[in-house]
Amino acid sequence: MPITLLVACREERLAVEHCFALGKAAGDAIAARGTDIASVVHKAAQQQPDVVLLEHLSSEEDRIWTVLRRLTLLSERSRPLILCDLCTERLVTSLIAKGASGCVPIAADRSLWVKAIVAVHNGESWFARTAMLQALRRQIASHPIVGGAPVDDHDSQGLLTIREREILALIGDGMSNKEIARQLSISDQTVKTHLHHVYVKLNRSGRYKAFMATPGRLARVRIPAA
Repeated sequence: MPITLLVACREERLAVEHCFALGKAAGDAIAARGTDIASVVHKAAQQQPDVVLLEHLSSEEDRIWTVLRRLTLLSERSRPLILCDLCTERLVTSLIAKGASGCVPIAADRSLWVKAIVAVHNGESWFARTAMLQALRRQIASHPIVGGAPVDDHDSQGLLTIREREILALIGDGMSNKEIARQLSISDQTVKTHLHHVYVKLNRSGRYKAFMATPGRLARVRIPAA
């Protein structure tokens, strides 16, 4: 069964052009429809697509945040993926806070768009690693340690297992699921299973959303140089 995709741009014509290009790149793997940003929430509520590919407009950012919030309420099964000119650290931080599952540069090859859509559909996040690590550093800096203990340690001491916290820490090191599996001598599927349990316990979808939902842990996580 193909991934159902709703593409939304400032103009419906642009969205339709993107759908055509994605069809050539993905074949039958993705069934895409286009719309404009003004209509995307209504159509997503009706169609309940697997993924919504939403163009980010720097000049109308507040409008995009409103769209993301309404999508979360009216199309819960849809995973938002953002098309942007540049996936900066500031934008990545904002997108995670607003519930987006990832972002992909609008100038990137359509084959990369397809990879991002598939990854987001499979419950993963799609953010550039460098921008993601910069965003995590900012999150760490905003939750300093006082007297050797985290200021905000509300998270998961009683919710997450030792293995689950260990996996979150390795995510903070910028590791992929495969790298975590090798580090811990477990299978990729076992890593995915642990992450699914984390998402459920923390009520978050996506590895970085779960990681950033635990600020009390961030102060103890090593972030490698970008």
